[in-house]
Amino acid sequence: MASTRKTNSRCLLVAGIALTSLGLGGCHWHDDDCDDCGPGYYPDTHAPAAPRGVSSVTGDRSVEIYWVENTESDLDGYRIYRNDEPDGYFEKIGSVGYSATSYVDRSARNGQTYYYAVTAFDDYGNESELSYELVFDTPRPDGRNLRVFNAANRDRDAGYDFSAQRVVDADDISADIYYWYTEEEGAWLVATERSADEYTDIQDAGFHRMDDVGWAPDGGWSPTGDSPAIEGHVYLVWTWDNHFAKVRVVSIESDSIVLDWAYQTDRGNPELRVPNLPGFGKEPGGGDRAHRAGPGRR
Repeated sequence: MASTRKTNSRCLLVAGIALTSLGLGGCHWHDDDCDDCGPGYYPDTHAPAAPRGVSSVTGDRSVEIYWVENTESDLDGYRIYRNDEPDGYFEKIGSVGYSATSYVDRSARNGQTYYYAVTAFDDYGNESELSYELVFDTPRPDGRNLRVFNAANRDRDAGYDFSAQRVVDADDISADIYYWYTEEEGAWLVATERSADEYTDIQDAGFHRMDDVGWAPDGGWSPTGDSPAIEGHVYLVWTWDNHFAKVRVVSIESDSIVLDWAYQTDRGNPELRVPNLPGFGKEPGGGDRAHRAGPGRR
């Protein structure tokens, strides 16, 4: 909900008469009208339209907000607002000039959901209502060029623990995924099992840039808990303790794989959904899975 604002209004030219030619510079705002503007002038009280097409991209301790450019001739800039809830008072966190169509919130904390809105203001101090789209984002840690080794050659440093953000051995209980490669089987990313009832899920989201994949889906997880590794593909991971992550394959070699990664620290939040929405609790598994690659292959 937009907060109430009292905005200044100045004088607009009517019928092509130049303000400076009449010596009437300095027209200013009064409670009801512009008393010192003289004949042929009236106060501009028309605010720009609320910005449209507002969206966001999740970052590591940051959120980038985008919008579609306004077209008003007297547009002066945009103000960006943020709240911890979808309704209520939105606090201004920044402003940009009229030519900008994005803003980066660098004060965001990982694992906390924020709601954003944008307003437009003109040369005369009029400000629009808050943008109408419900835009929310939850920053999360990410990393680039992570190298994980081939578990077929050695278990050491062949797995990755997203919660600790560290490379671990493939058979480490904390490993969420590991890399497997043989000439016979090719390259694979394998999700791990802690037990028959607790395991991590994985699925191939296809060829994408890392930021193109922003959400984990409801379904589509590999029933065998593994997926062929393909350069340029993004893979979604649902960890055994109900966190979501994604990795993008940068390069593949027989002895190692290089990944970009992102991990949502907010438990149960598939933004990579607002916390506490139904449908994303991690349910116990239904027994051992038959991997198509790796030591658990059947």
